[in-house]
Order: sequence, then structure tokens, then C-alpha cells
Amino acid sequence: IAIQEDLNLSVIKGFSPKDVDWIINKHLGGKIDLVFVDGLHTEYQQKMDFRASLENASTECLFLFHDVINWRMERGFFQLLPDTNMEARILHRTSSGMGVIYSNSLSKDVLECLEAFQESDGRVSLLKRKKAFPRRQLATLLGKLGRVDVVKSFWTPRAL
Repeated sequence: IAIQEDLNLSVIKGFSPKDVDWIINKHLGGKIDLVFVDGLHTEYQQKMDFRASLENASTECLFLFHDVINWRMERGFFQLLPDTNMEARILHRTSSGMGVIYSNSLSKDVLECLEAFQESDGRVSLLKRKKAFPRRQLATLLGKLGRVDVVKSFWTPRAL
């Protein structure tokens, strides 16, 4: 597909965190601007992947974490920040509840794009209290808010 679309794309086999340094040094030749973390879905592995890639990140690197909500890794996700001067957000309007970590110097345009995938604290609080509502009553309430799509993206099938 990459050749047909005239894309400069290569697939390199490796395992994070042990192969991150040599892959970046050999194949990318410098600091990276985007890291997509989607691997072994544990808070420990999330931390290891982040630390391995942080050492090779540019000052405006964006770290995107897959399945933060679906695999209940929010606590560990926010624990990644204390050793950095970075900010974090949960993107509730993504299908797996992604997380993003970025530097304070990230461009305004990119921040505005991220805001499109965020949910207000009030709506998040309402959704987290879902057990207080019968399922049909909650769906009706969220439908009135115009946010039924949030239910689909916020809860995993096993939580329903």
C-alpha cells in the first residue's frame, strides 16, 4: 500500500521498551514528534513505553496512548506526569478512551484539534455515576443531552 500511495513508510520489527533506542537511532535519525503507544495493556508497560520514548522525543512531541479508558489505565496514565513538564488529557470522544501527553509548547492548532475529542468534566462525572441510573433512564438522559455517542465511546461492552 505504501508503495502504491508513494509514501515513505517502513515497518521495523521490535519490542518496546528494549528496542526503542536502536530503532529510532538507526531508522529515524533524530528526535521524534509523535509516539503512539498501543501494546501490552498494563500500567507498568504504559510507563515503560513512555519512558523509553521520552528520551528520544522532540520538545513538541505528542504522545498518544491507546485504550487508556477501556483497559482502566487512567490512574497509571496520570502518574506518568510528575517527572515531566508536560500536560495530559483523556480523549473521551475516542472509541477506546485514548490519552494524550504533550509539552506546554504544543501549537494552538494542535490543542484545538485535541479539544474536539474531549468531554466536559460534568459529563464525565455523570457517566462515571452510571450505576446510579437504570440503563434505559441513563440512555434517555444522555439522549436529551445529545451525547449518546459518548456512551458508546466511554464504556466498554463488558461495562454495559
